[in-house]
Amino acid sequence: VTQTDDRFAESVKSADSPIESLYAAVLDRFRAVDHPDTLSNGFAFLMIELSDPEFHVLAAESANNAIAGYRTMLEAAVEAGELEGSVDAQHLAESIHALTWGALIMWAIIRMLSPQDRLKRSLDILLTPYRRELADAASFATKTAAKGPETNAPAPAKN
Repeated sequence: VTQTDDRFAESVKSADSPIESLYAAVLDRFRAVDHPDTLSNGFAFLMIELSDPEFHVLAAESANNAIAGYRTMLEAAVEAGELEGSVDAQHLAESIHALTWGALIMWAIIRMLSPQDRLKRSLDILLTPYRRELADAASFATKTAAKGPETNAPAPAKN
């Protein structure tokens, strides 16, 4: 759980804006997901182990820390004028946390885009309505497209 706090703090320090720190934190949290099998094995483990009370406490702590980190970044984005002031940061942070898992599950099933591109696109869809100015609402995914092409090819089968 401390690892989550440290990674979020690093995302905030290394980004040029609160919105960029949010994207960086989401992407970093799932950087190890490189193949649908990786995600499905990890997700299966999570679902099985949630019945263990001690593991559940750790999983809930990790989720709550992630949500708190997202909330902090959202509040900073409101303060910086990147997001509308009427944003409910707690509910939006919870939605971001749920969206990350859902986007990755969709990636594993549909196998279109990379996991990182799927996450970026999903965050864009969720956050764009809250962005202050249309010019500022250019997606992070679009801004970073020059760093590498998206792929629409299915992920290769893992042997």
